[in-house]
Amino acid sequence: MAVDTNHAVFSSEPNITIVNNPPGQALPMFIAMDPPKHDVQRKAVSPIVAPANLANFQHLIRERTCRVLDGLPRGTSFDWVERVSIELTRTWSRCWRMARPRATWARRNSWATWCC
Repeated sequence: MAVDTNHAVFSSEPNITIVNNPPGQALPMFIAMDPPKHDVQRKAVSPIVAPANLANFQHLIRERTCRVLDGLPRGTSFDWVERVSIELTRTWSRCWRMARPRATWARRNSWATWCC
């Protein structure tokens, strides 16, 4: 799988956004980094997402995922990103880990609101 090993050809750096930032203005993002910078960041977060640690949270992860999926509308179109992706990744997992009050989760959909 060359895409996983040939970072010179298949690089995400400096960003993974739809709009390219002007030169020198891209924000550093873990997900868009190539080795060796990515390796250093990954080493720092690996313990929290290790299988043994995730097993400790399996019940909570399944419960919240089921709640989101069970709450989806049936027989009509909906925005998957808004209803599922944001809720499961950016919102509840980060807010929950950062001990943010549940009442504030909905407004924390951008990085600009994380410190508020």
